[in-house]
Amino acid sequence: MTDPGLSSDDLAAIRTELAFQRNRLALDRTLMAVMRTSLALISFGFTLFSVFKSLAESSGLGSAFRDETPGRFGLALVIIGVLLLVAGLWSDMRVMSRLRARHRQLLGAPALAGVEPIPRSFVVVSAILLVLVGLVAFLVIVLRL
Repeated sequence: MTDPGLSSDDLAAIRTELAFQRNRLALDRTLMAVMRTSLALISFGFTLFSVFKSLAESSGLGSAFRDETPGRFGLALVIIGVLLLVAGLWSDMRVMSRLRARHRQLLGAPALAGVEPIPRSFVVVSAILLVLVGLVAFLVIVLRL
């Protein structure tokens, strides 16, 4: 099932390029999994803080919820979520830079002439925006605690 117009070098180059693309997509999926976990931690921590803060401020149940432990636990979840996301971003950027460097080395081969460099990922931009959301949640909790 090979194309008669392609040499074995051309087929090897195509397979190599597809392997790079699979690795890039796998890195994106891994970062999206980290983002999903981080988002869950940040949102649950902020929700936990908000619920117990509103219960403490309500007139009927205020004395039962004066303890700041739920707020501190919510803050801890937000911090863990942001740190997890920063670690995931750092890992993704480190591995992606090595992948890009190796890809650039192989682009010099004649069989890979015309192949474009590995593009930047929009997943990284989304992760950076989520870090900013997490930092805003952190500041809101700290200022209201």
